Amino acid sequence: MKHIYTKMLPFMAALIVISCGSCSSKDEIKPLTEGGSMKLTSTAFADGEKMPQEFAKLGANHIPPLEIDGVPEGTKSLAIIVHDPDAPLPGGFYHWTLWNIPPQTTSIGEGNVPSDAVEGETSWGTSGYNGPQPPFGTHRYIFYLYALDMNLSLPAGSSVKELKAAIKGHAIEAASLTGMFGAKDNP
Repeated sequence: MKHIYTKMLPFMAALIVISCGSCSSKDEIKPLTEGGSMKLTSTAFADGEKMPQEFAKLGANHIPPLEIDGVPEGTKSLAIIVHDPDAPLPGGFYHWTLWNIPPQTTSIGEGNVPSDAVEGETSWGTSGYNGPQPPFGTHRYIFYLYALDMNLSLPAGSSVKELKAAIKGHAIEAASLTGMFGAKDNP
């Protein structure tokens, strides 16, 4: 039995290196300015607090009510990426992408997504919001908001990778809101 593990060791080491390579911050989006005044909040949960079940995939799967404030001058559009960095996959799991949100938008939620906005593909392989459904433990669901200096020419259903590439170098400012949800919270 020990011999089998010895033979598997190089394979397992290679797998760890490959996985960690996909977790690098090379695709991280850096805003053009630091420390801005833009804010993203929710009336359903505070930053760092538990998200109610109605926003979970196994619940009603509703988009949480999001409030946007302090959008900087020169913003042409907004984008949102919802990421679970705690998912047991290299790079985490993406639950929602939305872009070309008009800069004057002050709230987004279930039944309140701007008609001009475009939704991309999630890690589920579908477009639209897909709420938390952690397989185990408590996960962070980070709602990233980006103020962009342009409208994006990406078609609906574009991948997170394509969206991040399009945003790079165009994010004037960024804000985030983190909701928590655990496997024990699933309905």
